[in-house]
Amino acid sequence: MNKTSQKHVTTPRMFIAGTLTGVLVTALLMSLFFGGFMRNGRRGGLAATGLLGKDYQQTYDSAINDESIEKLRGLEEIINEYYYEPETVDVEQLETGLYKGLLDALNDPYSVYYTEEEMNELQMSLSGTYYGIGAYLSNDTVTGYPKISGVIKNTPAEEAGLLADDVIYKINDESAGGLDLDEVVSRVRGEEGT
Repeated sequence: MNKTSQKHVTTPRMFIAGTLTGVLVTALLMSLFFGGFMRNGRRGGLAATGLLGKDYQQTYDSAINDESIEKLRGLEEIINEYYYEPETVDVEQLETGLYKGLLDALNDPYSVYYTEEEMNELQMSLSGTYYGIGAYLSNDTVTGYPKISGVIKNTPAEEAGLLADDVIYKINDESAGGLDLDEVVSRVRGEEGT
């Protein structure tokens, strides 16, 4: 076969390499165009790249500024000095609360901060791989406790005699009242095989 009659053959490896290159280029462009929205206060994103012209003024003011940082330091000092159980203060938990609070302030159900553990849990729940006791849970708005909303046949929940509308008062001797439903599911489910 001579060079003029050869056909180009795409192998799976070439396809994967091309796809990865496309993803990386897209990520780079997205970070260049939109990455500036969270820095430089008023002018970020497309304005920072110069693509929207010099007269464009973005209306976004940064929540992270000298004043907010000073307030956070002040609150941290108050916690360190006056909190009644200083030995229980977890800096990582405080940081996570800051991040969650920032996105929660948007009042947008689709804007949520996840810790690494929460993200892994979410990915597992979306992957189609499930394990647990075999019951659907919901919150009882009257009592504030979680309840069984349905039981799957041939599961540990059915074998234990759980029924729809059973209220869960305690999980491992701890009150379940007021817990977020995701936390209830996580505690009830436990580790796989337990």
